[in-house]
Amino acid sequence: MTSDKRNVHIYLMLVKSQITNGSYVYIGFDTAAGGSEHGGLAGFESYAVVYTSVASSDPVALIQGVDTRSTVNGSSDGTLQEWGVFGTGEDSDYIFVEMTIPRSKVGLTSAGTVKVAVACDYYDTIFQDLTLE
Repeated sequence: MTSDKRNVHIYLMLVKSQITNGSYVYIGFDTAAGGSEHGGLAGFESYAVVYTSVASSDPVALIQGVDTRSTVNGSSDGTLQEWGVFGTGEDSDYIFVEMTIPRSKVGLTSAGTVKVAVACDYYDTIFQDLTLE
């Protein structure tokens, strides 16, 4: 994960065989003490949900670009961007994904350090401290 003055950038390596139709990623931001649970992540006050796959596709098709089903803090957003998908060839076991979330959408308007967690369909949870400019 990295950050610039406007966005948080999240880079993931997902196991291709674990991606299903409608697979999604929860990103939690721990901005204060307390918080609630979302997508298996507990203690996060702000969170975003972005989908990695097209719900009605068979075989699984990955989203690239803006996710119109995305949500922020439980409300429809539809503008979280953007999935750059790499390593999706037939011989690859992994999918490399890049996602960008505007800091203002998840309440990260000040410089400092924030705890961030990521879970994909309740698995492969990542916890990291992220320094914001």
